[in-house]
Amino acid sequence: MVPPEIVSINPNFGAEGAEIEVSGSYFGSKKPSVYMGTKKCKVVSWDMDTIRFVVPKKMAPGTTYDVTVTNKVGSVTLVNGFPVE
Repeated sequence: MVPPEIVSINPNFGAEGAEIEVSGSYFGSKKPSVYMGTKKCKVVSWDMDTIRFVVPKKMAPGTTYDVTVTNKVGSVTLVNGFPVE
């Protein structure tokens, strides 16, 4: 098995409550965890190469957060991956 990889995030910025799509690979067949900074995000859907999640509440506008995807095998972090508007 291989740890997850992040290729892109779309849209590349957003506000709390926005639904975001992470593209990549090796996300797994079981629901992964997604974090923005230290806040856990609600995962709406996922498959091996796409995750849709919701930007959590109380994220500071004007701040850029690391985005981390974790599954059974490991984790990957996109440093400064998502600015909140």
